Amino acid sequence: MAKKKKAKRRDVWSKILVVMIVEVVLIVGIFVGVILAMINPFSGNEQEDSTQATGEKYTGTNPAFWHEGTESMTVTYSGKTVYAGGQVDPEEFEVVVHYKDGTSEEIKEYDSIIWTDTFRLAEGTNTITFYYEGLWANAYVYAVDATTMPYLPSYVLYAGDEKTSQEKVDRIDRGELTLQEAVKDIAFTGDSQIKALSEFNILPEDQVVAKVGESLNYMEENLNKIISRSWTKKALVVHYGINTLSTNSADRVAAVERYKGLLLKLKEALPNTRIIVSGLFPVADTIYHKQMRFAYIDDYNELLFAMCCEIGVEYLSDNEYISTHQMYFFGDGLHLKGSFYTEYWLKNLLLTMGI
Repeated sequence: MAKKKKAKRRDVWSKILVVMIVEVVLIVGIFVGVILAMINPFSGNEQEDSTQATGEKYTGTNPAFWHEGTESMTVTYSGKTVYAGGQVDPEEFEVVVHYKDGTSEEIKEYDSIIWTDTFRLAEGTNTITFYYEGLWANAYVYAVDATTMPYLPSYVLYAGDEKTSQEKVDRIDRGELTLQEAVKDIAFTGDSQIKALSEFNILPEDQVVAKVGESLNYMEENLNKIISRSWTKKALVVHYGINTLSTNSADRVAAVERYKGLLLKLKEALPNTRIIVSGLFPVADTIYHKQMRFAYIDDYNELLFAMCCEIGVEYLSDNEYISTHQMYFFGDGLHLKGSFYTEYWLKNLLLTMGI
């Protein structure tokens, strides 16, 4: 009887054990099935697109525009020669940010002293720092002392597309574009050297505010007229000084300081017009020693150049060309023939200033 009870108990425990094993197998099977369903690319629920490291779903745009994070930046200056006391064009810098994922991109929104209107280059190597989101990099720009050069250069701040300007001049030379049409967006003011533009019928009267024998007094008296004639123009060329050029250093400094004040008024009144100061033209070799004041043309122009750099207006220099092309002078050795303006000066203005 006792043996039968023991056998009966063993049968019950055997059945319980079998049930428990079956349940464990079922649970494990369900768990494995769920895992396989999650990783199976052919399961009923289609897997979502792969995500970036941030966990944000990739939306289908070019992944090159997504970056893990900034790592470094580099700055390259590719502009032309710059001059001590002058400014540097931000467009001449290439600022590139490099990312941890190996990509990079050029940026325009960065911080640097070059955006400050009061920043001026010192002679020699200038170390200019650029900042962007915790990163920084230096660019090294060498500035030349223009007064050490045989002839003063032109000081260009906002040159346009050189190729476009060259094409415009080429069209003039081929007869496809008139000179008057090519410079219609430029106004002129000055003394007899500028009055020649209307006297020789090169440009219409309403494009030129000038008078023979005049200087800064005339400019000041006609300032409102100059402004109104230049309001819709891309540029205003200003040329004054030869008629009151002094042999006295203090007088020359005072004259340039007065010139500066008038130019600042023009700059304020014409914020969308480029102000371009034309340096005093040299005189012919035949009369250079006839008047002592002619020996100070270069000194006066150096003051003009420095002043233009200081206040942020442009300077046009033609003295090297004129000095080596004496045939353009009239017999008086001071004034220049109409061919000088049509064959060289206006075309050079377009090319140099990129207008």
